[in-house]
Amino acid sequence: MKAKLLIAAAAVFALGACDQIGLSQKAEAPAAEAPAPAVPPTAEEAAAILAKFDTAYASNDPAQIAALYAPNAVMLSTSTNDVIKTPEGVLADVTEYAKLQVKTVPNANEVQVLDADTIVTTAVFTADFKRNNRDTWQVFRVTQVVQKQADGNWLIVNEHFAGPPKPIAARLPPLVGAATAEQNDAPPIGGVTPAPVSAPEKK
Repeated sequence: MKAKLLIAAAAVFALGACDQIGLSQKAEAPAAEAPAPAVPPTAEEAAAILAKFDTAYASNDPAQIAALYAPNAVMLSTSTNDVIKTPEGVLADVTEYAKLQVKTVPNANEVQVLDADTIVTTAVFTADFKRNNRDTWQVFRVTQVVQKQADGNWLIVNEHFAGPPKPIAARLPPLVGAATAEQNDAPPIGGVTPAPVSAPEKK
């Protein structure tokens, strides 16, 4: 009986010693390093991200433009009074935009880097296109919220696209570069286009 008690006591002592060793090892193990805080993109990095968007819009390819928007993107557009909030709705809207074969001239642009995952752009631009086979132009204002996705891509999650509150009869000064002579001569959308002058009758 004494032998059994001695064996049991030895087992308890051994277990206690193992627990102490385990606790000691845990205490000595280095703490896991905290992940480095996410760093917001610099102004140059943000400009490079947004430059890819400009390239897609300039292509006038609906597929390329629609790919700029997140699946859960929300859009307010001039094409409808409804809130667009499905990929199908976004594709339908940008398809109508692409049909105009728009060429844009930027007039104002502000970029805000809110955090490591969010960029907000607010811009005014002149869109040159054809209406009834005549060159024309219209000023638009747009605000976009661009967010970094889980796969690292930056996509538009919210967009508000609108015309100016009042008609603009003269072209706004361009932000970058200059409008072409043909663009400067084109009347604004809704503007009066002079009737073509007929040739004088031959006598």
